Amino acid sequence: MALLQPRLNLKVAQKQVLTPGLVQMVSLLALNKQELKEMIDAEILENPVLEELEESVPLIDDARTPEEAANLGEEKKEDPFDEIDFGSYFQDYLDPGYRTPQSSEINEKPSFENFLSKPTTLTDHMMWQLGSLHLKPGVCEAAELVIGNLNEDGYLTASDEELLAALAKERKIQTGLEEGEQSSDEEHPVEYPATLKRDMAEALQIVRKLDPVGIAARDLRECLLVQLDARSHEAEALASTIQLAAAAEVMEEEDAPTIEAP
Repeated sequence: MALLQPRLNLKVAQKQVLTPGLVQMVSLLALNKQELKEMIDAEILENPVLEELEESVPLIDDARTPEEAANLGEEKKEDPFDEIDFGSYFQDYLDPGYRTPQSSEINEKPSFENFLSKPTTLTDHMMWQLGSLHLKPGVCEAAELVIGNLNEDGYLTASDEELLAALAKERKIQTGLEEGEQSSDEEHPVEYPATLKRDMAEALQIVRKLDPVGIAARDLRECLLVQLDARSHEAEALASTIQLAAAAEVMEEEDAPTIEAP
């Protein structure tokens, strides 16, 4: 004999349910013009709030004058959303890590060209190298004067006498010449102090050994001679290093104890 037991069964099914408004809409779409008029008349009789307008009564749109209709058309053309500043309204809701730049902020910011790095000139490159050296103040002053008289190709445009005269002027040494004047008497040239000549000669040697080697020469011949001299010094230094290394190895071999076989 089967026992009666309560059970719970779940069943999923799709069922189309029409709302009262949707049912009324579907029923109205199925009516023709005559049936629709009869239905409207019946609704007016049943509902005292409804009122049928006479055909002679103009509608609101028809009662407007042409000027009012034109003004109304212009008002409709104006989009009310244009008057709302959505950027400032939603600014408070954006991520704090990102901020939309305002037009006033963009105008106040400097141009993009200001962020571009300034190209390094030859004079800047030479002055940077000179600043990394530990020189005497007099030699450093003379070297800066030499670098200041270089042209775009790196050649020295001033003569030795012009450099000495400029350096003497910087140190306020009396030479008997006016500013910019050079000695025209070859038999009796201007005598500059020995320290002045020594500082200028040392400054020329130092500047010509900077990168690029051979700079501050007066012509191509002098530039090549400076480069060859620098190469020879490098070769001599390399040879001396090799000789010292070989001598050290020989000394280690001589000092090493001899192990006799048993």
